Amino acid sequence: HNFFTSVKDLRRKYATYGHMVKGAEGTGMPLRDIDKDLGFIVSCATGGPDVKDFRKRIVGGFDAIDGPTPVLFQQSPEYRKARHQELTDIVLEDVAIIGQ
Repeated sequence: HNFFTSVKDLRRKYATYGHMVKGAEGTGMPLRDIDKDLGFIVSCATGGPDVKDFRKRIVGGFDAIDGPTPVLFQQSPEYRKARHQELTDIVLEDVAIIGQ
């Protein structure tokens, strides 16, 4: 869920929905400081360490996940890889502008 096509849309989500984060929208706050999930995503995209006392990356990637996964990701490795690359590009674009 929560598929975003730009960092602007991603930041808007955290600035306006659910548990809003003041300063999330715009370019003042690094993604990793907005939410632990985003910190995890930034670490993954940049090759950084896992977020302390939070989620850990699964060695072996998608095929090593023990539990439910999106059906489309199961049926289309090409789509899964393209979506992963799209999210990585979004994060790296933001990191290049704002920093980690």
